[in-house]
Amino acid sequence: MYRSIDAGATWSMQIGSSPNILEWYDGSGSDGQGTYDLSLMVSPFDKNIIYTGGINMWTSPDGGLTWNGCSSWWTQSGTSLHADQHQFAYNPLDGKYYVCNDAGISRTDTILPGSWSDFWNVSNYEWPTNWEFVSNNMQISSFYRLGLCKSYPEYLLAGAQDNSTFFKSQSTWQHVSGGDGMECIVHPTDTTVLYASSQYGNLSRSSNGGSSFNSISYSSEQGEWTTPYLLDPNSMNTLFAGYGNVVKRSFPGGGWSPISNFPIVPAYGYPNLSSALAIAPGNSDVICVAKRIYHQYNEPSRLYYTMNGGGSWADVTAGLPDSLYPTYLAIDDKDEQVVWVTYSGFVDSVKVFKTLDGGISWQNMSLNLPNVPVNSVVIQPNTMESIVYVGTDLGVYFTSDTSTAWQLYSTDLPNVIVSELEIDTANNELYAATFGRGVWKTGIVPGTPCPFIAAPSGIAGITSPCAGDTGLVYTADTVDGAVSYSWTHPSAWIVTSPDTGNAITLTASANPGLLCVTANNSCTSSAPVCLTLIPLFPPSMPTNLSGPLTACENDTSTYSASSVGATSYVWTVPAGATIISGQGTSSIAVSWGATQGDVCVSAEDSCGSSGPECLTIGTCVSLPDGVQESSPTMQLSPSPVQDHLTVHLTCEVQSSITLRIKNNLGQTVYSEMVSAKSQSSKYLLDFTQFSSGIYFVEADFGRETLIEKIVK
Repeated sequence: MYRSIDAGATWSMQIGSSPNILEWYDGSGSDGQGTYDLSLMVSPFDKNIIYTGGINMWTSPDGGLTWNGCSSWWTQSGTSLHADQHQFAYNPLDGKYYVCNDAGISRTDTILPGSWSDFWNVSNYEWPTNWEFVSNNMQISSFYRLGLCKSYPEYLLAGAQDNSTFFKSQSTWQHVSGGDGMECIVHPTDTTVLYASSQYGNLSRSSNGGSSFNSISYSSEQGEWTTPYLLDPNSMNTLFAGYGNVVKRSFPGGGWSPISNFPIVPAYGYPNLSSALAIAPGNSDVICVAKRIYHQYNEPSRLYYTMNGGGSWADVTAGLPDSLYPTYLAIDDKDEQVVWVTYSGFVDSVKVFKTLDGGISWQNMSLNLPNVPVNSVVIQPNTMESIVYVGTDLGVYFTSDTSTAWQLYSTDLPNVIVSELEIDTANNELYAATFGRGVWKTGIVPGTPCPFIAAPSGIAGITSPCAGDTGLVYTADTVDGAVSYSWTHPSAWIVTSPDTGNAITLTASANPGLLCVTANNSCTSSAPVCLTLIPLFPPSMPTNLSGPLTACENDTSTYSASSVGATSYVWTVPAGATIISGQGTSSIAVSWGATQGDVCVSAEDSCGSSGPECLTIGTCVSLPDGVQESSPTMQLSPSPVQDHLTVHLTCEVQSSITLRIKNNLGQTVYSEMVSAKSQSSKYLLDFTQFSSGIYFVEADFGRETLIEKIVK
């Protein structure tokens, strides 16, 4: 800070770099926002009392030689000032000091110095100056962006600089999200789904009308100060965002997936940041993204264009000013190769450009625009001619493809920066987010309406194909006056034919969704007609395969499995065995020969076959001649059981036995195949894993099953 006592003839430094009265806190830091926050006032009563403002307010009692803090933007209790001081003034009529900052206007009778030491060390420290906030009901919000609901335009979001995001539901405004409010979106058909953002790409989503938000930020890269993002105009649950790369994700569920691989800037380890993003209204595969200029990294601005959803990107910067900051992009709804781009800065006649051929060549459309930054561009839909609006630092202008000049379109609009424009097509109104005077609206320029085109009456095709099926043809009914048709399909379905006619050929993926088509004339499109596609899959493997585990020659055994909803069940048995009934169902009867082996079953339907579920069948052992077989027995001890149960089995011949434990609901809670030798065998079962109650122990010998109840 410098002072002159001879009307500016000479100057002396009063303060150098310490303390740094423009930094964030107590003056010990080296940062600050001097190019944005800067204000100075001398007391009308004492020339040595000085007040200055950066992020906070400071005062000096001795002409700037020493300084004390008067406020902290971080204060959470007591009275203080909002961050970012811009102007101070004393009003001799009421004897009050007025302060203008990013929150609005506050005033006080007396400005008193405080103590940064006490601020850091005293709990709930209160700055001594008592400020009165006097900006209520003033239309002075500085909005970066706004978001209209296409179906219900009385609902909108607006992101305010340093004052968070606000949601207007019909006539009521409410605060819904913190930080600097940036780009924001209201779902086109569901006003409970909101998207908000704050600086550097911190994105969030609400599904309850703004009562709460969940972070949906892309964590792999940082975004620009105002990060561009938008909903897919043809798939309203898919979000695109421009960070270093362009990324997309679908809701509900799903994560971010990059659809670009732009060159990495070594200085910060990811591609240059995106400053603007646009998707063609009728074709989500056509996307344009602008990259900001970074003078300190020698990074020029860039423009990229893709026609295949990000599969490949063309650098279309040639013919554009790569030394200026690109602010906004718009793609014409009548022709996806017509793109408009706007630029900030104060270079005369370098404001607005358009291409008619997807960026191969560019036309300078700055014409008679004033030499101020152009911040936004929007194209009026549903008119024969292309009517284009731009928001500038000096208001709104419009032109058309039949005009050779821009016309000022700011009647009744305050002389203020216009940061973003959006069109309410339902009510034919143009909305403007301003940086300092809130949100305004006006009627759009009358244009020649597009001729009406009817929607196709329906789509013919298979609604439930098998996942992976190819050559699926879907045909829309033809519409009089249509010159083309536009199709959208469920995620990961592959188009294998031209998609501009009334028929399309697809390969099905595993994802269900809507197949939609619109009819297009040379000016506009019809409403979409959609067909719900739900792919089918091969059945799951049959479960609970059961039946005798041993078999003797000439035995007849029954085997069954749980039904899994298949159209057929295919059984196989060992050579020498015969399925005598039940093939094709979930239960069969088998006549056994002398050879045993695997009994297997698989489920089949029109989409394929499951894998097989199998049982290995053992060979029974015949008794010696003259010996008569007796029935097996089972004894359990102790009863009731505590920790371990002994199962004593007797059987005349060696056999494979399945031991099961079932609960009182009949559910199998334990199963094990064991081998029983002739005479007797004992097995120890662990009951510590089971709660108290009634259980049933089964011993399945193949031909016979013994069951005993036991209590724990």
